[in-house]
Amino acid sequence: MSSTLPSHPDAHTLSPSGSLEREAPAGLQIADLMRSLEPTIEATRSLRETADRIAQSDEGFAVVTLNEDVIGIISAEDVLTAAQTDPTGWQTQPSTLAIASNQTRLSPHYPVEEVLHEYRARGIRPLLVFDEETPVGLIRPAEVRTWCLENHTAPWDDLACQKVLREADPGEDDAS
Repeated sequence: MSSTLPSHPDAHTLSPSGSLEREAPAGLQIADLMRSLEPTIEATRSLRETADRIAQSDEGFAVVTLNEDVIGIISAEDVLTAAQTDPTGWQTQPSTLAIASNQTRLSPHYPVEEVLHEYRARGIRPLLVFDEETPVGLIRPAEVRTWCLENHTAPWDDLACQKVLREADPGEDDAS
């Protein structure tokens, strides 16, 4: 049994586990934009190998796995941060050390707007999608950018969509 607050764009649902979840308005869900968990790299690889894997892909990130279990996502920005923190030793560090600690797990059943809330709170980056405890995919900023361009209608999404449109466009230089 769940208890729901009044219907409002920021309304939450109290799930049976006691955690707060956003109320899903009718419309596109995260599952509709979700992509496969690729590219991947084993957690036992060095950060240098991870950087090479990221450079070889068109994605700008890699999904880190250990024995086929998803551990997290390392972005090119995470690798750069590790290199700046330890300029002489970063290449031999295990890739797991560069995984951002604040990675969010989203449900495929959440509305796409939930991604915008996460981008506002934690910045724009690929996000893992879990169905209960099972990783089922990820959300890339490129898909969210496209969604913003096509569906950006609610006033409460304006700021996050504008930020995604600026930051997720690979061909646009940020002069500000």
